[in-house]
Amino acid sequence: MINMVKVRHNNVVPTMALGVQQLKKELGRSRKVPFEFDEIHEFLDRFYMSRIGIHMLIGQHVALHDPKPEPGVIGLINTRLSPIQVAQAACEDARSVCLREYVSAPDINIYGDPNFTFPLAMKVAGYQEAASQEFSRICTALQRILLS
Repeated sequence: MINMVKVRHNNVVPTMALGVQQLKKELGRSRKVPFEFDEIHEFLDRFYMSRIGIHMLIGQHVALHDPKPEPGVIGLINTRLSPIQVAQAACEDARSVCLREYVSAPDINIYGDPNFTFPLAMKVAGYQEAASQEFSRICTALQRILLS
């Protein structure tokens, strides 16, 4: 049931982006910025921070009830996170985007102790895909706003 809440809210980011896009168009027509712009910015900051918090709580609850958790993971908390592995995964993602968009990508060298680990709340299998999809929706929405 709680997972359904998460699924039900999947379209929130694109809907908010559409609202910002419409506001931007309306402001472009009138050529004036409302004095409440700071209030809108503060509202959106609070809204998205709340959304991230709720998303993490739901994800933690769902992950804690996973019958087959990954080794070294408690809920969304990876008890042995390797910064080197995280950096390598991020570099691989960035390289694939560069290759897809620009047909070229720089070589990246990462330095550090590969045995160093620490506990950190991270996205685990399944949840990471949802977070990646959420990030993709945010990027797409922002791209539409910037291109309009």
